[in-house]
Order: sequence, then structure tokens, then C-alpha cells
Amino acid sequence: SQIPMIALVNGLSGGHKGQKVQRVLQDRQIPSFDLLQLSTDQAYFKSFIDQFVEIYNKTIMMEMQRDRSKDNKEIEDNTDPNTTKWNLRPRILIAGGDGSIAWALSMVDRVLLSDEILNVFFERSKF
Repeated sequence: SQIPMIALVNGLSGGHKGQKVQRVLQDRQIPSFDLLQLSTDQAYFKSFIDQFVEIYNKTIMMEMQRDRSKDNKEIEDNTDPNTTKWNLRPRILIAGGDGSIAWALSMVDRVLLSDEILNVFFERSKF
């Protein structure tokens, strides 16, 4: 199974090659978002939040499946299933120059502080 990934692209960087980069990512079924549009278009930013939630949920489901199969093996091996670690981490690809990294991380901060993702974290913490 593939580790979930999302890309943030600065279309203004690198001679305005961001659209080409986004097409390549799309061909590989990697969701990508333009940083300038994220900063200026609330509906586009909302779609970024939705994609982030989807990747978070997919990551948790993949970990739970991995954990279940590992628990079954550990039970057979007579080892402690409570030592299982969460190892899967989604990837965030940032395409652009040095300033793009800070810009992209500020977008990720905005997502992590959004009501939608906080609600997902809160609901998940109940389990």
C-alpha cells in the first residue's frame, strides 16, 4: 500500500513551471495545490482541508490495518502487542524555492488549526 502524499506547489517559482509540475503530480494521482490560490481562494483552501482530512483518515486506516496484522503475528509469536508503534507518516511535497517552504508550512498550520481538522482529531481521540 502506498503512503499518502499531498503536494503544495509555488507556481510562481522556477520560471512559472508550477502548472507543469501539478500536471505531472496529477498523472501520478498525487493531489496538489497551488500556494497562491490557497492563499487567496477560500473555496480552494476548503478543498485543501478536505483533502488533508482524507489523507489523515487514510493514514489512520492503513496504520490500523497494519496494526491488526502485526497483532495477529505477535500473538502467534507470543510477544507483546502493546509495543506496536505508529510508523506511517503521510508525505507533504513542497515544490518551489526556499521561500515556498515557509509559505507551504504556513498553509499546513492553517489547516491544522481549522475547525474541520480539529473536529477530526477530537473525534479520533475518543477511541
